[in-house]
Amino acid sequence: MIYTAMTTMILRATLALLLLLTLQPAYSQQRKSIRRVDFKNFTYPRWGRMKNGELQEKRSSFGRLVGGGNLADVSYGDVTGDGKEEAIVFITLVSGGSALPGEVYIYTMRNARPRLLWNFSTGDRADGGLHGIYADKGKLVVELNGPKRGIEPDCCPKRFTRTRYAWRGGWFRPIRKQTLPMPEPG
Repeated sequence: MIYTAMTTMILRATLALLLLLTLQPAYSQQRKSIRRVDFKNFTYPRWGRMKNGELQEKRSSFGRLVGGGNLADVSYGDVTGDGKEEAIVFITLVSGGSALPGEVYIYTMRNARPRLLWNFSTGDRADGGLHGIYADKGKLVVELNGPKRGIEPDCCPKRFTRTRYAWRGGWFRPIRKQTLPMPEPG
């Protein structure tokens, strides 16, 4: 009887330990998830500190107001092919005129901290403005309005360029580029 009780106790302790060891990595991964990063209150290269989803305007050396912007979107997906999510951050920039440029940042998690993989500027509406950006089967897909900058009128893009990128050698490398007609409204 003592042997059975002791065996049962050891078995229960072993199962509890195995359960803890199994759950610990999942909990650890959740704490290190890119989704835990507060991109509304974050410091971005070139633009500085964003607070509550807004980039503060700056004064140039000539005293003119420059910059400012708003967090437009944060989406998540595996764009490096490693099975882990990265964050795709899009910021709309204030130009001081009618232009609608933007800035894209792509972050991954390294050592429990966000690490910038790539950032680039988008143009204005039909002149290279962001049409879409997303993860697809471990690749990054970037869609920009217009086939080339400066070809179509700003108001009404008729086409967009879709470029698929693969993460290779520490860089996003273009692997396929298409120019497609703009979908009909509705």
